[in-house]
Amino acid sequence: MKKSSYLSERVYNVKPSEINTESLEYWKKILKEEGLQYVKKNHLEYFFGFLNNYSFSSHENCQYQNFVEMSSKRETCRHECDEMIFGAFYDPFVQVANKQLRETVAQKRYIKESILVDFQKSLFNLLNNLCIRTLIYEMYICGQEGLLEGNEFEQYQYYIDHFLKDKQYLNEFFSLYPVLERRINEIIQNTIDIYKEVIERIDTDANEIMREFNIAESTFIVEHLSTDFSDSHKNGRRVFCVEFVSGEKILYKPRCLQNEIKLQEITNYFYKICNLGSYEYCILDKGKYGWCEIVTQKDCESTEELSRYYQRIGVILFINYLLEGGDIHFENLIACNEYPVIIDAETFIGNIEGGNGKSATEKVSNLLRKSVLYSGILPFYSWNNAGDAGINMSAISGEEGQKFPIKIPFIINPKSVNMRVVYDYPVSKRNHNLAMLKGKFIQPSEFADKIIQGFKSAYLGAMEHTETLLQIIQQYSELEVRYLIRNTQQYVIVLSSSYHPELLMDGGARNLFFYSLINGNLQNENSKLLIEHEIEDLLSGDIPYFYFRGNKKSIYTWDGREVKNFFSKTALQQIEENIKYLSYKNLEQQIQYIKITFNMENAGTRKIKNERLKPQCH
Repeated sequence: MKKSSYLSERVYNVKPSEINTESLEYWKKILKEEGLQYVKKNHLEYFFGFLNNYSFSSHENCQYQNFVEMSSKRETCRHECDEMIFGAFYDPFVQVANKQLRETVAQKRYIKESILVDFQKSLFNLLNNLCIRTLIYEMYICGQEGLLEGNEFEQYQYYIDHFLKDKQYLNEFFSLYPVLERRINEIIQNTIDIYKEVIERIDTDANEIMREFNIAESTFIVEHLSTDFSDSHKNGRRVFCVEFVSGEKILYKPRCLQNEIKLQEITNYFYKICNLGSYEYCILDKGKYGWCEIVTQKDCESTEELSRYYQRIGVILFINYLLEGGDIHFENLIACNEYPVIIDAETFIGNIEGGNGKSATEKVSNLLRKSVLYSGILPFYSWNNAGDAGINMSAISGEEGQKFPIKIPFIINPKSVNMRVVYDYPVSKRNHNLAMLKGKFIQPSEFADKIIQGFKSAYLGAMEHTETLLQIIQQYSELEVRYLIRNTQQYVIVLSSSYHPELLMDGGARNLFFYSLINGNLQNENSKLLIEHEIEDLLSGDIPYFYFRGNKKSIYTWDGREVKNFFSKTALQQIEENIKYLSYKNLEQQIQYIKITFNMENAGTRKIKNERLKPQCH
């Protein structure tokens, strides 16, 4: 039996009969009644087999490398090793991976070996996120048993020198935590493969990149390739920042960038209608991936510029209202002089799941998504139940320094035997979404009339040019648009929790733990059709990723597996209806929503919520 295997990779040798009641009660507390019933209904055989600890055969595909053997042949990496908590434990893995990637880098004319430092840093961080809790726990056990010597800091170093470098101890360690060993191997292999993939694409696209981004061939040498600022999707793929020896930077995104291109086109179309100047940033789409310019925050130099900025916000607000786009929060918008720039168009257009609208909650949700409040651009407050103040995550006024009312893990007493994982409230970081006037932020409510002016101009322009708009949206028929089943924060919390030491002892336990998502805050019942796909991504350490096409009712997993009739209509049908239903009455209603939002903001109340952005935490 391979305890590193997950339940879907197991075949239990005994049919279900009586069940271990103690184990059942334990998992009922974790899965709750809804999750428990789902597992019993859909996976009864391996659920009973796991709870009763029956023997099984596994068909796990991954063949592990011998990490203990790698440890005995380790090279030093003193810079990263000394800085990182438990760096000496990760060091042999990083060095083996580094050696493999170095062979690829040596063959590429446009890549400097300095990118290996970025690679090592990324790998250290990924391995640390996985292993830190288990290493802290095992060090604590050694300390409790009196096996460590010195003061609290010396005991930490003693654990590293006399345990984590001891071959027999590491053998026992990985025997106890086989899922940890599996994930280490998967992370290393994925990280190597992804860096190689990006390097190959830089090499292949070099001439196009130089031409499109106006980079001289003499400076087209990649000095840094970093990827520590985005979520992981699609087998560990992330956004990369590519920095050249000249200091010039571009972004690599591991997905098609047609959404960004189409968003720029329709935005500039409405800017022209509203007599506003347009702005474009450079995008090179390569189908399955792409390159784009990094948009930087710049202040407005006059009140006139700031006024035009908020007029454009009104235009963008209308476009998102019309297309039912969402997820435009404070991390997805850059204030670049008098131009608000949306830098992530994954959710460029929206759609509604089949069967949505039956319950009272769903009816309210549908009303919300059919209003200007849905996109996340206007001020709204999440997590504001039970009298909490809430967090303003809006694109135009979400500021740094706000305390989130959900706890996340932090490390205290680092590099000592008293090191612990504790939970505390995080604080929102500084983003670049706020429009500034010579270094000063003026509340958007002061420019509510300009937002309304821009929104109204775009709305009336759309009413005048409905036939043109209906032609434009036909270009969206084949777009791949991301669909958010849950808030990303919920996935992050559950994924982090799955690296608890107890869940790394048996792949079955980690697999079963993810079924607690059944109790989560889903859009509606139809979303539960995707639970198995969500768990598959989470087991691989990824944030689940789904997309739809503009002319299809189906939803797709990141690798193209189709779930048919997930939506009641196609996205294009929804948008066509929105265009046809434009009216003066509806315009006035939406303007009232905008006014109410700013009136409530000025009154100090925080009751406007965007339900999509409110996670159900575990």
